[in-house]
Amino acid sequence: MSKPDRGIADYLAYKSIDSPMLVLGNLVHKNFLLDEEINFSKANLPTRKYEKAWLETAAQVGFEAAAELSGFKTFDKAHRLQRKKVYQDNILYIKYLKSGSDAYCLSQWDKRLYKGMIHSLRNDVAINRLIHNPDIYGNVTTNIEKKYKVEIPYKGVTFTAAAIYDNYFIDNDSKERKINDLKTTHTLEKFKESVTKYNYDMQGALYAHVLDMVYPDTRDYTTSVNFAVVDKSKEFKTDIITMSSEQLENGKNKLLERFEILNDYIASTEGQGIINGGDSDLQAFL
Repeated sequence: MSKPDRGIADYLAYKSIDSPMLVLGNLVHKNFLLDEEINFSKANLPTRKYEKAWLETAAQVGFEAAAELSGFKTFDKAHRLQRKKVYQDNILYIKYLKSGSDAYCLSQWDKRLYKGMIHSLRNDVAINRLIHNPDIYGNVTTNIEKKYKVEIPYKGVTFTAAAIYDNYFIDNDSKERKINDLKTTHTLEKFKESVTKYNYDMQGALYAHVLDMVYPDTRDYTTSVNFAVVDKSKEFKTDIITMSSEQLENGKNKLLERFEILNDYIASTEGQGIINGGDSDLQAFL
């Protein structure tokens, strides 16, 4: 039996947690959810198509020599034509790398996106009420960026699941639970399509189940999973999108399918060998 398909896990691992795509979203979370002040470097991350060539050159001749180069004489014509545009950014970037600064370094484009998204989020009254104002509810339990790790037994096998909640509210008067997740996206119009593509429906179902285990007395409460979404369009549009009961049910079914696949795989000869060897691939599968 072959190893189970990990979906987009390999893609995300390739991108790495330090990729500009994920760093930008992480900074939006830090500022809007936790109100952390973000310190940006004066340097800009070089345009991606130049970054690799520049860093390869720096690795070969050293940072100091690379910073002193008057042009990209060893590069192709396309790079040389853009020398004046990117040269100063690259020098600043190399100095930033050498400094060991803990400031964040983004491209000029991503800095613009960050400022626009934060501005739109802070000016959206509905999203601020959803995320930051638990006093609009009654007897409330609330946490922001809370992580829970629970053990889920399934057909004789115990799986460990971790859930990091951007924000949730439990209203014990109205017997209502709200799981709220901040998402950045390219356009609001395409976000609804991504709910299934990126398994946000399964994420919602898992988060609801973990909350059942952490707060068992609230299992029968009405539960909603809400996405506070901001896009990267020129208008930096925002919206609150609530998952339907059908989407949550679909996510639950997908979760059970993966448990079933993993259960069968663990029982196989190959699966037993990998588990005994401590293969970490299984940890990322869900």
